[in-house]
Amino acid sequence: MTDLAVLYEHPAWFVPLFAALDARGVEFSRATPDGFWNPADQTAPARVVFNRIAMSSFLRSDEHPIFDTMSMLDHWRRTGARVINGANVLAIDASKARQLSLIASLGLADSGDARRPPRRRCRRRSADAALSAGREGQYRRFGRGDHPLRQSRRTAHRGRR
Repeated sequence: MTDLAVLYEHPAWFVPLFAALDARGVEFSRATPDGFWNPADQTAPARVVFNRIAMSSFLRSDEHPIFDTMSMLDHWRRTGARVINGANVLAIDASKARQLSLIASLGLADSGDARRPPRRRCRRRSADAALSAGREGQYRRFGRGDHPLRQSRRTAHRGRR
């Protein structure tokens, strides 16, 4: 088992990283989300797994690795690997609501400072828009577009035609 595994989905982006690791004599393995993995296998690919799966991978492939990667990274963490940019990070990256919650928990929201994000309300259903309309005031709303796969799927196909 190597000390480091780099999980990635776009090989051209990682040529410089792999060259730098090779130049420094770092023993590492390259891992991609292609193929399959076995949830019963209790071994991780390395002691440290560095995840570089991009949330934008759904733009490059209809069979994107995002959700399977989240499961795989969580599995490797439970087998004892230190996972950098693990399932918890991907969950925040995948949701505007989680991003804003994290920003607020760090004390970086609602200060009136123009450089900080505006206050927002989250909703899941269109019907909830009418309920909150009178209470919105200075809040910006976002809802169904919160999920990157729902939000950008229509625009993603435009560029490929």
